[in-house]
Amino acid sequence: LAVAKDRITVQWHYLIPFAGMAIATLAGVIINTSPYSHVNGTPGYAVNVFWSIFNIAVLSLTAAVCVELPKKRKDDRFQCSEPMELAHGGERIPCTALDISVGGARLYREDGWPGTMGNMLSMDGGTLEIPCEAVRIDKGDLTVRFNASPETRRRLILKLYTGAYANEVTRIRMGRVLLRLIAVLAK
Repeated sequence: LAVAKDRITVQWHYLIPFAGMAIATLAGVIINTSPYSHVNGTPGYAVNVFWSIFNIAVLSLTAAVCVELPKKRKDDRFQCSEPMELAHGGERIPCTALDISVGGARLYREDGWPGTMGNMLSMDGGTLEIPCEAVRIDKGDLTVRFNASPETRRRLILKLYTGAYANEVTRIRMGRVLLRLIAVLAK
């Protein structure tokens, strides 16, 4: 089952039962809060109302999880220090890839980058050539976006996901994680 990533997706077959139980519980609370209700004022009434409200909150959160927000396409970026060459106007400029993904790379050159840069990135000693365009130059860093054909993209995916590249979590910043969680929940 393919899920669209560019728009809101609602998993109705999961949401409807949870939303229905929340609505039924809310209706039961509303009906029984009337002063004329036969259960109003009985022992344990306040506890039942509290747990009913808690149940509504949990069911509502569960139903909210069934709504998937659109996701930005984000390629996995792999940290590396691999030597590469950037071809520009017949000249091959040696550089080092600081990070790489299926969509592009961030390159470093100690001497900086002259003016506009690159139209072909050469990897693995020239065995993998990827058409690219410069996106941003910042001091010694050059960010390029790949314009790869489907075959070249497949070869790059094979290289990145079956080779020596890895994304290891070395440190978790709990403050940032909590702030990001609050931002996502606030949406």
